[in-house]
Amino acid sequence: DRNERLSTALLASGDVRFLRSSGTKSSSSILLTAMNAQLESVVTAILNDPQVDPYGPADLRYETTTSGVYFAGPLEHACLFGMESMARLLFAHPRVIEAQKRKDEKYPGVNPTSLAFITLLQGWEDLTLQAIQTFPSDLGNDLDKDRRTLLHHAVIEQWHEVLEACLARMPKSKLSRMDKNGMTPLHYAGSARNWYAAKRCIEAGAQLQLEDNHGRTPAHVAAEVGSERVLTYILEKHPTVVSEVDHKKRTVLHYVATWNLF
Repeated sequence: DRNERLSTALLASGDVRFLRSSGTKSSSSILLTAMNAQLESVVTAILNDPQVDPYGPADLRYETTTSGVYFAGPLEHACLFGMESMARLLFAHPRVIEAQKRKDEKYPGVNPTSLAFITLLQGWEDLTLQAIQTFPSDLGNDLDKDRRTLLHHAVIEQWHEVLEACLARMPKSKLSRMDKNGMTPLHYAGSARNWYAAKRCIEAGAQLQLEDNHGRTPAHVAAEVGSERVLTYILEKHPTVVSEVDHKKRTVLHYVATWNLF
């Protein structure tokens, strides 16, 4: 309508005085409009205005994604739609952080995953770490559609700081949580040849003898991909797994015998 067109024009010029006389609904709609248009100076001006609520009623909306339906505020909106510059701007703004925390407290567990998971799936390592540190969540039960935790992904992506943040916040009983393939983070440490992750997961209490859907222990997986360093470390901690048989009737030694050592 006319007011929306006028407010958008005013925002494009960086004039936020209109927001203070338009009411929460208009200002909220304008914030998302400015974000979607990638108008960083306008978004900054809105966030800096103490009389504008950045998480007003019209800012909170349902967003449908492949991971499920999210009840999203502006920060989640930016992350869900891959607006990296907007996400970084909002993550750096104290009023947004405070408002996001209020939303999380008011609507606990309403979304399929935490904000940290959204940033992870976008491939933003530093923002994932910031989200974990800033917005507490139940990391042991925070799962994607493949039933993987943030720890699974940190191992796969070889994000060591995110890995450490997960290990520091997850209960020991959740460190060996299996995904839909029956694979624990330690299994993925073997398949990704991620010696650092294998070492740290084992030190934190991850179980070494669990089998995936194919009957493979983490040692089997490490041996199958030729990850000598990971396998050596696992066998040092739990030598008996060398004799366990997977669903192909193979032991760790069967896989090691296929290595080209010369």
